[in-house]
Amino acid sequence: MRYPAILLPLVVLLSFALSPEGFAQPKRALMQDAHALVFDHTKISRTVENLDNGVRTTTTTSDADLLPVLQRHPREMGTLYQRGGMVRGWDPVFRELAAHSDKVDMAVEDIENGVVVTSTSEDPEVVKLIQAHAAKVSDMVQRGVPAMQEPTPLPEDYGREAATGACPAPASEPAVAPEAPVDE
Repeated sequence: MRYPAILLPLVVLLSFALSPEGFAQPKRALMQDAHALVFDHTKISRTVENLDNGVRTTTTTSDADLLPVLQRHPREMGTLYQRGGMVRGWDPVFRELAAHSDKVDMAVEDIENGVVVTSTSEDPEVVKLIQAHAAKVSDMVQRGVPAMQEPTPLPEDYGREAATGACPAPASEPAVAPEAPVDE
């Protein structure tokens, strides 16, 4: 069954309203920011430099209203992962990156029209996840909602058994709702 794109924000907001205490409000705000960035993706420019140990991304906008969202989003995501939460629990790369978030170092620097984020790891398998995540975010910046609704497969050369948890949405259906954060 296919869902109209307009249902995505409603399903996401409902799923976060029902999430465990302590995560509901911060995660709801985080997802509102994420959706603002995806829905206004045509106002965003992004470059990714793959490093031997991760990525350096530069994301900019000339939209003064979108700039604060763009600058706070990576910090909020980093905090969510540090606290054991996750978004897109149905997405293999996002789920796996959350499972190994303790092995990720992230530096965020605001620049005049955006933000530079450097994400690195000493673990070569986590580096693959960081680079796959960066590619997915770039895809969302390029294509918007359609890219957001598609799961991100693990890199073909990923050498670990995937973390257990939520399963990706079937390929025949768009993925429409992230899982509540993992805090059990």
